[in-house]
Amino acid sequence: MSSRLPALKGQFPISTTLILRLLGLLDGTKNCDFAVNAVHSLLSQTRLYLGGPEAEMSVKHHLRFSIEYLRRQNLISAKGAPVNFAGLVGHLYFTENAVFAFHSLLRGGYFHALCEDIENARERVLRELMLVLSHLFNRTPVERTSKMVAVAARSSSEIFLRPLPDLAEKLLVRHNQDTLSIFKDYVESYINQHLGDKPDRELPLTKVSFVPKDACKPSFMGGNRPIVRSPFAALSGFGDNFTSIKELCSDVRSGVFLEESAIPFIPIYPHDTHTEFNAYLYDFFKHGSLPVLVRDNRIKQGDVWFHLKDFSLTLKTIVTSLKGVMSAEEDYDWDVPHEDDNQMDEQSVVLDEFDLQNPSEVVNKTPKLSAKSKPKIKVADSWDDDESEESETESIGSTAANNSGNLSKGDRKGGLMFVLKAFKLLEEEFGEKFYKIGA
Repeated sequence: MSSRLPALKGQFPISTTLILRLLGLLDGTKNCDFAVNAVHSLLSQTRLYLGGPEAEMSVKHHLRFSIEYLRRQNLISAKGAPVNFAGLVGHLYFTENAVFAFHSLLRGGYFHALCEDIENARERVLRELMLVLSHLFNRTPVERTSKMVAVAARSSSEIFLRPLPDLAEKLLVRHNQDTLSIFKDYVESYINQHLGDKPDRELPLTKVSFVPKDACKPSFMGGNRPIVRSPFAALSGFGDNFTSIKELCSDVRSGVFLEESAIPFIPIYPHDTHTEFNAYLYDFFKHGSLPVLVRDNRIKQGDVWFHLKDFSLTLKTIVTSLKGVMSAEEDYDWDVPHEDDNQMDEQSVVLDEFDLQNPSEVVNKTPKLSAKSKPKIKVADSWDDDESEESETESIGSTAANNSGNLSKGDRKGGLMFVLKAFKLLEEEFGEKFYKIGA
């Protein structure tokens, strides 16, 4: 009882979807005092979440570059107002970071191209749609052992998830590369501003610091010393060129707090990870057998129902949000992005609007925007209530309509209509098989 309490330290407090929802709160409430104070209070809790005020600047820089990421993904306007599919992304916050991979496919036009044939090739479209979603949501790793390969050969389940379609894979890899570029700039900016005069002299494992007797010559590091990468990791000749976000987070120099889970990306097999994923969602969509998932896919019996339930909720949220987009009354200018879509001017509006010195500046510099008043939705007492689910989906649809109406008439009546129809059919078919097992 008298022993000293351990120095507890929480996880990184800021997530990208949280920032998007905070901007949506400010936009929807017209920057009312209550919302401004709530946002300022949340962004000031560095001591509570990170264990001390030394991480305050890390939170500020991460906030600033998360806003730039949202801007480049066309989820917020130059003034910080949520646009396009921001409502859908915000309501899928519980699937972070998979929701940003899903958004990159939606924004890149992959779902539009796939779902054009939903009328003529329904089964093929739904199978491919289910395959892509299985690569994004509720992923479970699986090891390719000789025993599992033998089980897959005689089972009705594939067990090992098939590779992504080529177009989807290219879009997801490009999204990860763009995200890597943004957060590498974040690390460089933080180091230049706060660690420029503090050389990295801490051993990565023992955390022992040492002071060299003689200064290292530039030729020791090949003439170009790494700024972002730890000098200990650079001893093998590596510079500041990173191939993946995982490499950036693992090899970054000391003094920089970089949480991999807070970066909006998911590893794509086989580019970012060598781990294969279990095809239990795709297999269940094909045969609808719960015992087969437990016996062959090796999903724990106590977990399999909850995994299927989570994915069912994800499908319902996507369908309801897309309905909100389709029912939006406003006309916006929406184009499928080209290769140079992610290129931004160095003097971006984002940098001017959110040049952070204090957390409150995000709130104070966010202009007051007009927003339509929304009817209040009664909050149910239990999440398990069917009525609560209905009211929740209605809320999602109305918010998505206000935040994601940044679409032209052609998209609302054309490609996006087929996307909505395909997801609706997928949600209904998956739901039928899910309820047959006693859900």
